[in-house]
Formats: sequence, C-alpha cells, structure tokens
Amino acid sequence: MDIREKSLGGVPLLEVENDIDHGTAMAFDLAVNKALENQSRFFLDLTRCSYFDSGGMAVMFATARRLRPRGWLGIIGASADVYRLFQIVGLTVDPAVRVFSDINEARDAVSSETR
Repeated sequence: MDIREKSLGGVPLLEVENDIDHGTAMAFDLAVNKALENQSRFFLDLTRCSYFDSGGMAVMFATARRLRPRGWLGIIGASADVYRLFQIVGLTVDPAVRVFSDINEARDAVSSETR
C-alpha cells in the first residue's frame, strides 16, 4: 500500500494505491490519524485501491465515529467491489460518510459548502 497526502479545497486528502488489508491496516490508521489532526472533514481517494478487508474497515469505522459529531469522511472513487463491501457493512448509510464517484464530484461538494 502506498499513501500520498494531498489536499482538496483545503480538506485533507489521502490517495491510497494497492491493497488495504491486515498487513497494511496499522500504516493506514497512522496516516488517517495524522491527516485528521484538527480537521472536521477528510477525503480518502480509493481510485487505485483494489482490495479492502476487515483490517481497513476497522479504521474506516473508527474514522467515521471520530468525525460523526462534527464533520464527515468523503470516500472517492471506490471500485464496485470495495463500494459493495462498504454497503454490506453499512458504512455508506453512516451520516458521517459521503461517497463521491470521482475527484471532480468531491471538489464540487467542497466548493458548494464554502459558498
């Protein structure tokens, strides 16, 4: 797993490449927590992530819980398989989670919030 830290409209963005699994979950968790410092919104670009297991899901649930009272987690570009997993476990109906098909849709969401 490779993670690149970026920003989208002033909101932290992590681009993830390759698998998020039990072997990479700790590094994923550390990167997410670093990006979340003093933030109420956060983007996770999964466009290049092909596999996500329960190790990564634990991080996602913890992140949603952490943001729920004051903000949201934006998931960008999840593959059909990863998105289906998020649906099955109920992540896509969590009020602290927003799903975007691509980076442009996410950028538009941030722009509309700042207007």
